[in-house]
Amino acid sequence: MESKNYEYSVMTCNVLTDANTRHGSKRFVNRSKSLRTLILKYMPDLIGMQELRGEMIPHLDGLMKDYEIVGEPRSLHPGDERCSILFRKDHFDLLSTETLWLSPTPSVPGSRFITALFPRIVTFAYLKDKRTGETFTFANTHLEHANPVVRHLQARILIDLLYQKKQGSFLFLTGDFNSTSDSSALKLFRFTNLRDVIGEDLGTTLRNPAVALIFRNKAIDHIFIPKEFELCDIVKIEEEPNGLAHSDHYPVIAYVGRPDGKPAA
Repeated sequence: MESKNYEYSVMTCNVLTDANTRHGSKRFVNRSKSLRTLILKYMPDLIGMQELRGEMIPHLDGLMKDYEIVGEPRSLHPGDERCSILFRKDHFDLLSTETLWLSPTPSVPGSRFITALFPRIVTFAYLKDKRTGETFTFANTHLEHANPVVRHLQARILIDLLYQKKQGSFLFLTGDFNSTSDSSALKLFRFTNLRDVIGEDLGTTLRNPAVALIFRNKAIDHIFIPKEFELCDIVKIEEEPNGLAHSDHYPVIAYVGRPDGKPAA
């Protein structure tokens, strides 16, 4: 993919937890081949990956030559889901990373709102661009799937954490928000310096037509960039290498940059 004048390519990618798909072709050991093929084809600079469990990580070994991965589990169980971040090792140095909880007590591991089904988290990676020396923040999250009131509360905590924890020149945010752009949770972002580049014209980010219809065929996966950045191009990846989808979500890549232009080398 060649997009003129972009500085960063940012992917959001729900990989479908293996907790309920342990049999046959849907096991991640099989689906991961498709995922690796797609990532190595597009080589995004930054990837926010949701639903990655501990036992699934070894199946991404084929990416570790090019990418580093960070992110802690959402509960005290070491094998639980993560909101992992992958970044290209040839482009970035990791300064630090942390995982926080979308709850009234964000620094308490495993904490959640009383009515939330699971703990929900945001992972931060603080990175230095090797090409420019610039430092910035990349965050990745996954909100409640069952209760819109809980999603709204989690979004409020998330926005507070983004303001508190941002380091460097700018911040990118990716995630499976289980919310469309007109939802109560995502409307909160209108009061921030971030804007969502996955618009309604992109259509659904869900492969299952029945589930997509629940969300009126609108995207529930999102990529937020600073308002001073421009969207150069966006790609929803619908390919299924080896005839097998890697997940029930489509990955999306945004190619973004600043108007004054600092194109990637």
